[in-house]
Amino acid sequence: MPEFGAFMKLETIYYITQIIAVVLILGSLIAIFIQQRKDHALARAENQREILMKTTEWFDAMLSSPTGLISVQRCLVDFKGASSREKAEFMQYVVKIIVMAEQASFMLRHGLIDDDSGLKFIAFAAMHLGTPGGSEYWNNAKSAFANHVVEAIDDRITNDPITLDQFHKMFPLFKTDSE
Repeated sequence: MPEFGAFMKLETIYYITQIIAVVLILGSLIAIFIQQRKDHALARAENQREILMKTTEWFDAMLSSPTGLISVQRCLVDFKGASSREKAEFMQYVVKIIVMAEQASFMLRHGLIDDDSGLKFIAFAAMHLGTPGGSEYWNNAKSAFANHVVEAIDDRITNDPITLDQFHKMFPLFKTDSE
């Protein structure tokens, strides 16, 4: 009988090691899950910071170019009547806004930016593109951008329109002296 008792001890040790192995594997999976959540949170914060930095760079560029600012002021009111140079400067300006909205939209879809910030970028683009001159440009430019972004901007323009006066109250630097 000593052999049977020794066998039972080995079998018990085997089962205990199997239980320990399963617990360690589960612990490893939990640790991986926690690390992935931390990595996702860090990526989200980094993306949020990056797109917000682009916004400040964009404002700095606009304020450092007096002719660009005048072109944007004119084109927001009357894109069709603007000169070729004014249209080019306006397009350089507004395309950056649309691309920021597009980037924010993609980040929003993948959970890499919070909802509030993502929707604000779309609203910011809609504010510009909902102006009289902005809509003249936007009607011809939509095909160059992702469909879901175009739909989001159009939806915002339709369902939450702002007047040129409201736009100028929010962004007085875009109001011309004659307005």
